Parts: sequence; structure tokens; C-alpha cells
Amino acid sequence: MKKKAVVWLTAAAIVLTVSGCGGNDKEAAKATATPTATETPAEETGAADKTVSEDETDEASEEKAAKKEKKKQKEKQKKKKKAAETTVAAAAEEAAIEEAEIEEARAKAEAEAQAEAAEEAARAEEAARAEEAARIAAEQEAQRIAAEQQAAEQAITDQDIPQEPTAPTAAEVKANAQGYVGRTQDELIGAIGAPSNEASAPGCNGPGSYDVTLTYNCSDGEVKVYVYQFADGSTEVVDVF
Repeated sequence: MKKKAVVWLTAAAIVLTVSGCGGNDKEAAKATATPTATETPAEETGAADKTVSEDETDEASEEKAAKKEKKKQKEKQKKKKKAAETTVAAAAEEAAIEEAEIEEARAKAEAEAQAEAAEEAARAEEAARAEEAARIAAEQEAQRIAAEQQAAEQAITDQDIPQEPTAPTAAEVKANAQGYVGRTQDELIGAIGAPSNEASAPGCNGPGSYDVTLTYNCSDGEVKVYVYQFADGSTEVVDVF
């Protein structure tokens, strides 16, 4: 804008200078003829007329020359004025172009700044999304590890707890016991385990003998095994039902 003001001031000065140039002064040079000899009245009259005619001719020539010079000066002033006006117009056009270029540069810089701000906002948003995704993934991984640790600890705990054996069925116990009919009670118990209940009563095989009933509780019922205990303390498995 400072350059624009200087251009305008320079153009105005040129116009003022041209307007003040030139002059309207008239130059008139008149020559006065002085007779150098004594003449007769007739000769004097003729000479005087000739002198007047010459003076008039010179004056007309000088006036014509003055008009021509004045016209020349006017044409020169017109040319200078036109040149000054052209200079002013050129300066105005240059200033307008410069102002347009400045405005264009400002608009371009503003657009670039807005684009850069938009890109920065997009990068920040993308970084925030990535950070949130990483946080969620980390939480899920931590939960998975915690669940695995808990499952491992539970498995160890389950292994430490003694598991109760599954009770056999009545058919299984009966089949095993029948294999020991005619054998001793100790052999039976060694094979299928101790009975859930044992009852004895005096037997029919003489003094000191007993009839022994072994009861096995099963998952689907019970099995009874009858044993003879003789007076000498020996035993024999008799029946299973």
C-alpha cells in the first residue's frame, strides 16, 4: 500500500508540472527604419510608404510566427498532459494489479492455513481413535489373561480336592461277590471292599457258629452277602442276593 501511495503522488506531481508549463507571452520585434540621407518630399513620401509596408510585412510575419509558436507550445502541452494522464492511468492499473495480487496471495494463504488446520484435526482424530482402540485391546487382553489365570487356579484347586469315588451299581457288586462264593469273607472284602453294614446272629452249624450278613449300598440299590462263620473262626461265603 505504501508503494501504491508513492506511485499516485508521483503521477499527480507530473500532471501539476505539465499544467504549469508553457507560456502565453508574445514576442514582438519591431524594427524602426531611420533614414540616413536627406530626401526630397516625393522621395520621402515613397520611402515612407515603403518603410511602412515593410514594417507591416515584418509585423505580420512575426505575428504569424508567434501564433505558430503558440500552437506548437499548446500541442506540446497536450502531449505532455496526455503522457502524464497515461502515466497516472498506468500507475493506477499497476496499483490495482498489485492490490489484486496481494488479495490473491492473502486468500491463498488463508486457504492453505484452513487446509492445514483440517489435516491437523483429521490427524488428531485418527490418533484419538487409534489410542481408544489400543486401550480397548489392552483391556480385553488383560481380561483374557485374568480369566486364564483364574481357570488355571481353579483347575489346581479342583485337583487338590479329593474326588469321591462313584458308587458301583448293584449288578456290578453282585457279579463280583458271586465270584467269591465258597471263599472266605476276608477274600471277598479284599476284592470288593468293606460292606456298608455287617450283622451276625448265632448260626445253625453248631455251638460257636454265626450267620453273618454283609450289606453293600449301591447307586441303584443294595446287595446282601451271606457268610458262615464257624466255631473255629473260619468263614465261608454262602450266597449273594
